[in-house]
Amino acid sequence: MSMRSSGSPVSTVLSLTASALSAGLGLWLWQQADDPLRGASFSAFAISVLAVTSVFLRRPSAVPTPPLPAPSPAPEATRPAPPVPPAPIPAQPAPPCFDPILIADGGALRLLAKLQEQGRLLDFAMEDIRTVPDAQVAAVARVVHTGCRAALQSAFTLQPLHSAEEGAAVTLAPGFDPEAYRLLGRVAGEPPFTGKLLHRGWRNTAAVKLPHASDPTQAHSGIVAPAEIELR
Repeated sequence: MSMRSSGSPVSTVLSLTASALSAGLGLWLWQQADDPLRGASFSAFAISVLAVTSVFLRRPSAVPTPPLPAPSPAPEATRPAPPVPPAPIPAQPAPPCFDPILIADGGALRLLAKLQEQGRLLDFAMEDIRTVPDAQVAAVARVVHTGCRAALQSAFTLQPLHSAEEGAAVTLAPGFDPEAYRLLGRVAGEPPFTGKLLHRGWRNTAAVKLPHASDPTQAHSGIVAPAEIELR
């Protein structure tokens, strides 16, 4: 059990000082007094000594220092939760060899198929010929031209829009068809316009005869030219 002080340190010092002065004063009076008065002086000196002794007896004992509380253990660092592995992606089926979407109006694709069949137009147009010698390109172009010309003539009736030769001087009168002529260079003012014919243009003069399927209700599968496989 710890002991508590009965007063502050300042009050204790003041009490000791006052008691010491009283004891000294009593001792001096006893020495100066005559024999009849020495009894009273001795009594005062004795009282002062007892007062000093009582002050020392009332001094508080050393107050034990309470032990410091033990430091609390540091909280353990929170470890992050292990990452959740992603869910496995299911295997996708292999894509088909071609897009199975059906096209309702397959007339244009059938014409393209005819150009490929007769003139190999797709093989020639989709091939990178930048590194092919000019002589080889010219030889292939003759074959492509012959086949594609025949395919186009079977579907269209094409004639030049302007009868003049390219490079000749022509004049466009007021009221000319703006869809039939494309004006190039410096165009200003109102017709008539005079210039040089760069291209004669083309016009289809009859009904278009696109290839049709044997079954009119059958949609086109999008296949323009089938892959060719030679069996052995």
